[in-house]
Amino acid sequence: MVATKVRLPVSDPGGEGLSPNRIRKACDASLRRLGIDEIDLYQVNAPDPDVPLEDTLEALEGLVRAGKVRALGCSNFPAYLLAWAVAIQDREGWSPFISLQPQYSLVERSIELELLPFCRAAGLAVLPWGPLGAGFLAGRYRQGEPPPPGTRMADSPDDWEEAPHRRAVDRSFRVLAEASAIADAHGATVAEVALAWLLGTEGVTAPIVGPRTPQQLDGLLSATELTLSADERARLEAHAAPPEVYPQRMLREQAGIDDPVELSRPARRTAR
Repeated sequence: MVATKVRLPVSDPGGEGLSPNRIRKACDASLRRLGIDEIDLYQVNAPDPDVPLEDTLEALEGLVRAGKVRALGCSNFPAYLLAWAVAIQDREGWSPFISLQPQYSLVERSIELELLPFCRAAGLAVLPWGPLGAGFLAGRYRQGEPPPPGTRMADSPDDWEEAPHRRAVDRSFRVLAEASAIADAHGATVAEVALAWLLGTEGVTAPIVGPRTPQQLDGLLSATELTLSADERARLEAHAAPPEVYPQRMLREQAGIDDPVELSRPARRTAR
C-alpha cells in the first residue's frame, strides 16, 4: 500500500497549495518518482484557504476517475472543514475521504473533542501521526533538562507542535511517569504502552510510526501484542485529557449524549 500527500511546498512541481492544476501536476510527479501507476491513498496534507474547497475536491475526484488514485484522505483538517468536505463529496457523488491523518497521542488528545467522534460517526479511518509525541513517549527526554541534541524537540521552532514549550510540560511528564510504571509491570517499553493505548482506542485504525532502523521497527511492532486493562487505560488518560468544553460538556451532562451515533449518509461510489 502506497500513501502520499499533496499541499506543502516541494521542488517537483514547484510551489504549494491545492489548486486543481497543481494537484494534477503533483500527482503525476509523485507517480513518476515512485515508479508506480496508481497511488493507493492520496491525502490532502492541510487545507488551502486560497482555493475553493469544491475545486480541490473535484480535482481529487478527477484523479480517481483517471485511475491514478484509488482512495482519498486528508490530514490536519479542523472538524468543521472535514465535515463540510465530506458533505460536499456525498452531495456530488464524488469519491469520498475515507481517512483522516491527525496528530494523536497520550500527550496530545485534542481530536477527542470533535474530530475523533466525527470520524467514528462518518466511518472514516483514523491514522494518527506523532503517536509517540515526536519521541517524547520513547523516553528520550527528562524533566528539567534540555532536549538531547538532534532530537525532534531540540530541533523544533517555537511554532511547531513538538516545541518544548508545548510538549515538555508538567502534564506530559506525568503521563510519561505513568506509562513508565505500566511498562515496567508488563516488561515492555513506554513506546509499546503508548502505541497499545492508541490501538485500543475506538476509531483508531493504524498509528503511523517513524522508525529509523529495522531494530526500532521490531520494538514498535510488538505493541500489537500488548493489551492494556481498563484500569491501566484510565491511569494513562488521567493526566492529559482534553479540556471539557461547551457544547460537548452540556450535551453529555444534561442530555446524556456523548459520541454521536453513526451518521446516515447517501450511497456513494466506492474506490476501485
